[in-house]
Amino acid sequence: MGKYLSVLFTLIFIYSDCQAMCPAGFFGSWCQYKCHCAEKCDDSGACIGQQPSCAKGWFGLGCQYEDIAVNAELLLNGALSSTKLQAQCVNIGNIKTLTLSWSTSQVFTWMRIQTLDTDILKNFTVTFYSGGRTLACAEQKILQMDKNKYNIYCQMNVAITQITLSGEAVKSICSVHVNGGRNLALKQQTSQTSTHLKYESQFAVDGIVAPSCRFSNCSHTAVYDTTPSWSVMFDQAYLFNRFVLYNRLDSSTFRLKYFGLQVLDEKHSVIFNYTDTNHSNNQSVYTVLYPDNKPAAIVTVVQTHMNDILDAVPYVSLNEFEAYGGNVYVYFCIRFQNINNK
Repeated sequence: MGKYLSVLFTLIFIYSDCQAMCPAGFFGSWCQYKCHCAEKCDDSGACIGQQPSCAKGWFGLGCQYEDIAVNAELLLNGALSSTKLQAQCVNIGNIKTLTLSWSTSQVFTWMRIQTLDTDILKNFTVTFYSGGRTLACAEQKILQMDKNKYNIYCQMNVAITQITLSGEAVKSICSVHVNGGRNLALKQQTSQTSTHLKYESQFAVDGIVAPSCRFSNCSHTAVYDTTPSWSVMFDQAYLFNRFVLYNRLDSSTFRLKYFGLQVLDEKHSVIFNYTDTNHSNNQSVYTVLYPDNKPAAIVTVVQTHMNDILDAVPYVSLNEFEAYGGNVYVYFCIRFQNINNK
């Protein structure tokens, strides 16, 4: 098992001598990882400082996994609670159910729990709430990370709004992290059908949400392009769970409204289509859920609407684009290994 884990996580991080050349706040063989430490990272991505830990909302190896649990309400035995699980590791009394509830839909892949109960496999169940239905954890696999940390994997192809942990082991849970994925779009290869001035396509995956696009900090298609699009081509196929589009914050925020998003596989076949239908005010951030569990290699953003009478053509203008997910190989290794062995 130890060798398996070593190979598993070596797939995620590959370091080289060029790390020292990364700009501040980035690391990796081609600076493809962003520092999410509470204070700062060294050149290898390890957290350093007086509190060498991940910043709130991030966890795991290199603090690269977004923790969507921080945005959830916590209910103990069905009642809303202000208990901070991460702040303790003691028995919390007669607790039989622990529920995380979100106001918006989420895509579940796996979560990490820390518990005092090392016999958790016999005393623990996971269920989900989706569209008025309670669902069991499909194809559940539990991977023990160390003495009291476990990763729990479920094959859920629907968006969920609640996770409930139940059983005798719940009262001894110390912490819960729900994986929101890694941002796999960072520093990947990009293109767009045209470029306005110096607003290159690569600015949309530079890891920076710019307060202003005035000095070419964003991507933007040209004034003559009547069928504009922007694409990111990943270095390999990944399993994604959601895409996040950051709008420009200074002006012309209407240009992203009614955008279209296409997901393509390695053969360049379209496997997912999305069109923004929000008729309310322009949003600063758009999130597109992708629960289909199909490996994807390319994501394209298109625009066919002219959202202002002064625009001669539609534009694709992005402040930042993020694609959250994980490695296909790692997922299928976990899926087909008989880790929990019942």
